[in-house]
Amino acid sequence: MPNYDFGGVSYPQNNTQEPIPPGIYPATCVKCEQAWNQDGIEQWKITMEITDPRYLGRRAWDTMSWGSIKSEKANGHSLSRCKLILSRLGGLNMDDPGEKAYNPSQLLGKSCHIELEQVDQDWKTGAKLERPTSRITFAGYMTQEEAEPASKLKGEATPF
Repeated sequence: MPNYDFGGVSYPQNNTQEPIPPGIYPATCVKCEQAWNQDGIEQWKITMEITDPRYLGRRAWDTMSWGSIKSEKANGHSLSRCKLILSRLGGLNMDDPGEKAYNPSQLLGKSCHIELEQVDQDWKTGAKLERPTSRITFAGYMTQEEAEPASKLKGEATPF
């Protein structure tokens, strides 16, 4: 497999269209943008780049929503997920009274482990996708300390 050299950093050419197998992988946030959904709720569009040598440079995308107008329960789930992502990826604590303002740039360059699952249906419509894709699970952000036992429970070998 040929390698590409960008500024002294060599990356393997990995343009396979196969989804990354389900599992837990080290990754770094390379992009995080603020957006709003159709209901006017703030969202962050997160791009995670896999740093595992087997899938180096492959990416997984996620959307972190800061709330929901559908129900109080859904709103609570959204905020719980925000807390999880901010703490495990960004090292931020939403319960800390000193930390009240957050912005997407706080996640850039931060690393953690992500859990990927393979899906073959559109999450909104339930329609079958042309080809399976990898998706970060709902609570799929972990520190390295959390990832090691989780990988062992799932019978995976982690390269760290």
